[in-house]
Formats: sequence, C-alpha cells, structure tokens
Amino acid sequence: MDVSGIALAPGLFASVQRNINLRLVGDKQSLRPGFSSTRLIARADLFGVDEAATMRNLRGRKIAGPGRTSIGYYLVAALFRKHGMGLGDMEYVELPLPDMAAAVASGAVDGALLIDPFLSRAVQGGLGRVVSDLVEFVPPGGSIAPLIYSEKFAAERDVAVRFMTAYVRGVRIYNDAMGKGVDRDKVIEIVAKGANVPVPVVANGFPTGLDPDQKLDKDFIGKVQAFFVEQKLVEKAADIDRMVDTSFADAARKQLGVYK
Repeated sequence: MDVSGIALAPGLFASVQRNINLRLVGDKQSLRPGFSSTRLIARADLFGVDEAATMRNLRGRKIAGPGRTSIGYYLVAALFRKHGMGLGDMEYVELPLPDMAAAVASGAVDGALLIDPFLSRAVQGGLGRVVSDLVEFVPPGGSIAPLIYSEKFAAERDVAVRFMTAYVRGVRIYNDAMGKGVDRDKVIEIVAKGANVPVPVVANGFPTGLDPDQKLDKDFIGKVQAFFVEQKLVEKAADIDRMVDTSFADAARKQLGVYK
C-alpha cells in the first residue's frame, strides 16, 4: 500500500524500531468541537446530572473499547483521569466495534468507546447515551489517526504532493458540507454510499474530524507514545521528528491556500 489512515498505536511507533520508515503526513481522523465521531457512550440508567456524576457512576464498571494497543485506550484513560480516576477504576473490555453497542444494550458492559457508523446507530437506536465527545483531550492538529505514506510513495515527490492536494480538496469539501451546509445532502449521500450505511445514519450522525489544512501536532503524538511506553506497550520511544513529514501538506496549502 502507498497511502493509509493508521490510528496512533504501539505498532505504528514500534515500526520505526523495525526500520519501517512510514511517514505521518496528514490527518485521517481528528477531534474538534462539532467534529467528533469517536465518543464514549454509557447505559442510560447510569447517567447523572452531569458528566462528572455519570463518570462517578461508571467507576468500577465495565467499559468496552478496541484493543489496549489503540488510541481508544488512551482516550478512555484521559477521560477517567480528568475525573480523578485511573485505569484501575474500570474494567476495560476489548471488543470488536460491531459488538459494542449490543453489549451495552444487554448490560454485558456499562459503557463503550464507539466510532461511526456504529456510534450513530447505537445512539439513534437508543442503546446508549453519549458521555463525552473526548474533544478536550485532543489539541488542534492532534490527529488520532494520521494519514500515512509508505517510504517508497513519499520518495515519489511529485505524485505524493498531487495526491495530498487532491485529498485536501476532498477534505475541504467535507468540511464545507458538514460545517457550513454547502452541498450537504450531496456529500452525505456520497459518504453513505461509500460506507454502505443508510443515508439517515450519516445525516443524523456525528461528523468526523478531518483537518482542512492537514496539520499535525508533534507534541500530541509524543504524548500518546509516552502513554504507551508507560503502559509497557511500546519498548522505547521512537523519534517523532523522524516519523512526521508535513512538507506534502505544506505544498498542498501553498497551492490551495489556507482554509477559511
């Protein structure tokens, strides 16, 4: 593969130690106000008067999420830490994404970290309620799933820049649609068809964060890596500067201008 979206995870950082010289070049999924399709939901009967009360109700309970070797584990830990708790104050249950909503509905788990379209389906179906959109734990430019170039593709400078420029155009069309209402119905139809989900799921769902300028926050990437090192999921820290290459996004912005 030449290009992919890969979540910040131990395997990505460890790849550097194995001399797999991937390049983090942009944003495939991020979180910002109004644009967060990764959220923690919980059973409705556990909701309190506010987020803090709900989180107290989740203390000691089962929280479903993707594997511990995922950015989701970092985000759940950050939310619990905000409310004075740690990973020891919950039972983290690793489940495939399609199974999480049903597990919440049946009471097998008490909360779950979901992404769309599973998130929208769960909320719209009344299987759980959103506790947090997790936006506060990701700074501007803090991609939770960077856009990745292979070493070979990154070396093909001309085509790699042209790909990024086309990608940025698409990302901006999405932002215009979901943030400004420009051709919203048309874009929603395209997304629904590509994701093979009903149009209402996308129309009434949670827009995904896609940075229109494709910026990356190295400090955030380093912070996530430090968490995985602390959890002994990464043997040693990789050189973030060696992994991140913003020159392709810079070239695209030079051609297209800064997003307004």
